[in-house]
Amino acid sequence: MARRVLLCGIVVIAAWGTTRADAQESVEPTDAVYQKINIGDATVVQTILDWLQEAMVNPDKAELHNKRFAALHGATAFRLEEAGPMLVAIYQNPRALRTVRDSVADAAAAIRSPASKRFLQLLLNDADLRARSRTHVLTALTHLDDDAARQELFALYKRYLRAFGHPDEATGLIKIDVETLADAKLLHQLEALHEAETDFDTKEKIEATIDAMQINALPVDELWKIAEDADWANRVRRHRAIDALGESGTRDDIPRLESLKPPEHAPPGLEATAARRAFIGARNGAIVTIRRLHWREQTEPPPPLKDANETGRRRR
Repeated sequence: MARRVLLCGIVVIAAWGTTRADAQESVEPTDAVYQKINIGDATVVQTILDWLQEAMVNPDKAELHNKRFAALHGATAFRLEEAGPMLVAIYQNPRALRTVRDSVADAAAAIRSPASKRFLQLLLNDADLRARSRTHVLTALTHLDDDAARQELFALYKRYLRAFGHPDEATGLIKIDVETLADAKLLHQLEALHEAETDFDTKEKIEATIDAMQINALPVDELWKIAEDADWANRVRRHRAIDALGESGTRDDIPRLESLKPPEHAPPGLEATAARRAFIGARNGAIVTIRRLHWREQTEPPPPLKDANETGRRRR
């Protein structure tokens, strides 16, 4: 049974142990916080934790609105295990706004550690949880080998296939979320679905998802082989491999990512420009992911991202 801790006059399910009680007042402006989050600068982590502490005590205070959502975004981006107990406390506070609870669910799903599993399961009992947050929670629980979540995720994926072209909020995200996984059981279900499918277009969609999940499961050496193949024809698999390297890589891998060549042999014109921008987004996104996941190892502010002025960040 999960431990129960009394916080702020309410009882919460403590999925991550004790909460922080030593937060310091932070006056850093929210714009600066978002900028640091976007480049993976670890100096912002303390501010994120401080602001979450404030949100835990005052989950509905209007003056803290911007700080509250910046902190929740930061906890999601850095996947801060340390934020877990505060996320639980914010969610369980009866004064918490609906949008705040949904953002807490997104953060817990991003962290998706074994310690978060009980809380993630409890979130599925929330009938008012927004559709996209439920999809994120199901994906996280599938990663944690929750079979009930896996079956619901698989059902949603089949719904996505049938609703293609007219997706609602949940089905529109399901492909993106499923393709972040390397779950062997779900992969087996998708392979069986692919085998049984007779519609050519639907079969192609399933095949693309299977390919993405198989890339996620590859050994690091194989990922580098794909990532270092700059041929334009390899661009889709290359970007997926670069994403996977962001998840599995270390800070020592950042120079190698920075040395990756832009796409070669792309058709001239707008397509070549788009291919270069997509590559820069994938490469820099992987570097930022490594910075965030290994934030404790940062010893100095990170340098600017290479060619960042050429493109916006890809969704992470």
